[in-house]
Amino acid sequence: MGSSATCSLTHDKRLVVTKDDETSTLDMTTRPRFLEKLEVYLKNELHRLGVTEVKPSEVRLKVYRQVFDAFIKNFTSYSSLLSAIKTEYDMMLHRQSQKIRRLDPLQKTLISLSIKCTTDIENYSIKDNQAINSLKRTLRKQSDMQWRTQLNKMVLEKEVHRLKDLLSKAYNRNRFVQDQCKLFATDVDALQFMMRDNRDDVWRVTSKLVADARRNLIGSNTSASKKQP
Repeated sequence: MGSSATCSLTHDKRLVVTKDDETSTLDMTTRPRFLEKLEVYLKNELHRLGVTEVKPSEVRLKVYRQVFDAFIKNFTSYSSLLSAIKTEYDMMLHRQSQKIRRLDPLQKTLISLSIKCTTDIENYSIKDNQAINSLKRTLRKQSDMQWRTQLNKMVLEKEVHRLKDLLSKAYNRNRFVQDQCKLFATDVDALQFMMRDNRDDVWRVTSKLVADARRNLIGSNTSASKKQP
């Protein structure tokens, strides 16, 4: 009966096959010619397809799958184990692919909603800016109207004060004239009374009263003219 062998990893992560009797160790570090051919094919195929950069890619996965299938076919003794390993990986990849395909519509919907939200925000921002600018113009107009109203009020108050002053001066002037007329009427009454006694004295007094009345009227008109602005 031949001795069996076991597989194990060394400290430097090398795969070695050891017989049970530990009389010898098979070192797997020797590079077989078939392995070199697979590596050359892998390198050339990745370069040809332009996927030499190490990152997730379905094209790279397809190339590695072809190399792994060739490896399984060449080692018939391990083909069942390697095929099982490959099947497990394929099932997991298929499951993840299905999840991704189910998520694609959701991702498209999310992108569409994001674009719509961005557009709505921009539209609302434009409308808000327009409303704000309109309110600013309205406030500016109201402020201008309020300023004009205050200015007109000041002008009207000044004009009313001026007219009141003129009215007061005119009232005083008219009152002075009325007083002079009353004095003149009193003097006329006195003159008529004196006419009965002495006509010569009457003539002299009349002339004096007329002259005084004229001076008073002329003086009052001159004073009023000087006081008027």
